[in-house]
Amino acid sequence: MERMLEKGVEEGRWSQKFISRIQFNGDLVAAYPDIFQLALGSDAEFLLLASDGLWDYMNSLDAVAFVRNQLRQHGDVQIACEALAQAALV
Repeated sequence: MERMLEKGVEEGRWSQKFISRIQFNGDLVAAYPDIFQLALGSDAEFLLLASDGLWDYMNSLDAVAFVRNQLRQHGDVQIACEALAQAALV
């Protein structure tokens, strides 16, 4: 596991600061997801789905504001997703 983290730093996938916060205790994947059902209206801007990895470092309000800002800047969903992931890794 340590080598995987070091390789990620070498490849620029994440920062040394990010891996310093990582502690593996038990399973790496949660087997019991949080599931919510709600009706989306025509005023819904986007749907943000993420794993615990994002929510460990950013709350939902900040994540939505981040994505909304990204989409206003350039309107590209792929770039917004990549920027959100990068923000959580730094």
